[in-house]
Amino acid sequence: MKNYANFKQLKDAVSITTKTGRPTAKQLRESGEEIVARTPAISVYKNGYFTCTVNNHSTVFGVHEIKFLDGGEDSVTKKHIQIFDIDELPWETVLYMIGTDRIERNADVREGSHRMGSADGDEDEAKLNVIGNPGVRHELRVPHYDFVEEMMEQQEHEQRLKTLAEGMKTLTDNERRTVSLYYENRTEAEVARILSEEKTDGGKVSQQAVHKTLARALEKLKMFFKESGC
Repeated sequence: MKNYANFKQLKDAVSITTKTGRPTAKQLRESGEEIVARTPAISVYKNGYFTCTVNNHSTVFGVHEIKFLDGGEDSVTKKHIQIFDIDELPWETVLYMIGTDRIERNADVREGSHRMGSADGDEDEAKLNVIGNPGVRHELRVPHYDFVEEMMEQQEHEQRLKTLAEGMKTLTDNERRTVSLYYENRTEAEVARILSEEKTDGGKVSQQAVHKTLARALEKLKMFFKESGC
């Protein structure tokens, strides 16, 4: 298997998938499809799908369907920051964060399915793997519990989240606020207007200033990830 330096290189190496007709984790494993990248928790297939497995539960998702990462809660707005500039990040970090988040979010859905009488793991996974509930949380019929591996995976995930949070702390208050507003799907012009309204000295913030602030903030985050070895 080839070593991919970042998420963009991995995307370029696999096919584009759609939200419909996602296979289950079992179907992928038994398909004979070529695996182009792998970690202990993640398997990336040539057809564009990847599986993430944690604590005997798996999710299936399309590599090209990933558009952003959750950068944590903004201290001012209390809303979550969506980080769209992810192409240069390590592919392992992107897929692991997306995969584990989807597993956690679909726990309640799967448990609700069990309460309604479904006891078949593969059947549950297929029900979750549809539009509206694209994530998968799959319990193997013969669970294999490896305490050491579980702890290592948990520590790796927590370290990546911590690194991302620490990276946001390297930004100035103005940079964090600008990034937060922009990644709430606002245009640079809209961000400039809001920042101007928030200024107490009556000054104005131009769209060009917002553009420069965003570029500077994202460059800082890239450098922080690189220096952190992520």
